[in-house]
Amino acid sequence: MTDLKDNRKTAVLLQIITVLLPPALLAAEWGLHFLSLMLPTLPDAARQAGCLGLILLLDLLLLSPFKGGKAAFFRETAAEKSARGLVTGQYRQRFWRSIGWRLRMWGTRLAATAVTLLPGTVLLAALRWQLSIGAYSAAAQMVLLLTLFFCGFCFLAGLAAAQLFMLRYMPAAYYLEDNGIRQAVKLSKKAMKGRTGEAVLFYIKHSGWLLAGAAGVPVFWKKKTAWLFE
Repeated sequence: MTDLKDNRKTAVLLQIITVLLPPALLAAEWGLHFLSLMLPTLPDAARQAGCLGLILLLDLLLLSPFKGGKAAFFRETAAEKSARGLVTGQYRQRFWRSIGWRLRMWGTRLAATAVTLLPGTVLLAALRWQLSIGAYSAAAQMVLLLTLFFCGFCFLAGLAAAQLFMLRYMPAAYYLEDNGIRQAVKLSKKAMKGRTGEAVLFYIKHSGWLLAGAAGVPVFWKKKTAWLFE
């Protein structure tokens, strides 16, 4: 675990902001929904879609440069270099690069999730078809129960598989400071090649410290993650 030295205050501030941003966005969504109730003629579906769209837009425009700047900050900290101005620099100099990177990650995750959840979706459709034909015999009930079980299993396995697939893009944010989006993704894939299992074990072994990071404690494993910066 690297010594944060002069960057400790900034690291603590970044972690606090990271912790506070999700509930802030949730509160903003509730506020937008409350304001939308002042438009009673607006259909509920349109109201919900509008609120969700605005929150996603705020997330994209505000959080993307922050996430890129935070990654750059910890990378320079790990290299024991000055990390001053890296977060604000993302907003001033690399704003659109951060936006493009985040959009690509969203698109990749959406595509991966759609593929990995396909088996569960097919089973869910089969379950609904079985219910529609009204088969209520003992054998049919057993088939329904098994279908429901495997449907849930496929959905959970699909989500896990999508997350494992997205691990190959985990280091991309650290390369975004000095590279374009395509090159950052390429370097990320190269760094993660053959190391997916290592990354999973890292998260499992350091789950306590990860929870501490979620609580606002700045934690960075320089030695354990040195391969990200090779």
